[in-house]
Amino acid sequence: MMNSREPRINSAAGSNGRIVVARILPESDLIEAIEKICIDNNVKSGIIVSCIGALRQAVLLNPVTVDPSAPKPDKTTDEVRSGYGDALLLKGPLQILSGQGAVITKDDNTLLVHIHATVVNEGHEVYGGHLPKGKNLIDDTAEVTIQEISGMKLSLKYDPDTSEQHLFPISE
Repeated sequence: MMNSREPRINSAAGSNGRIVVARILPESDLIEAIEKICIDNNVKSGIIVSCIGALRQAVLLNPVTVDPSAPKPDKTTDEVRSGYGDALLLKGPLQILSGQGAVITKDDNTLLVHIHATVVNEGHEVYGGHLPKGKNLIDDTAEVTIQEISGMKLSLKYDPDTSEQHLFPISE
């Protein structure tokens, strides 16, 4: 059944800042390397426009339905909720076909790199999902392009509907 209520959104407008392009070297963790690229280039909010390359291993997280009888703090509907299931560990060689995401500044001024990617193994099997920090090791190279955002801060904010922290854009 379709939801007939008005769409609920959080949005803000900013403008394009600098574009940062980098190569990530072998044995680096993809997320940790993107964090370092952003720190070294003083990118506090941005969009990961492109990420391609090769991985020795990948860990992917994908959504699963949360038990509908589980408590739903501050939520009064019976809508389906989701969370992450067990991590899927893929051994390489793997090719990153596509990766996009966001660079977010948390309240403590640390960076959060949130990226989803599609990878393929040597058997031509394709997988995709959220890439957690510290688990995705570069094989021979990865190339990333980051578009800095000016006039807007990408932050995290608690959402009582999901009981989780989510992207919250703020105009500056």
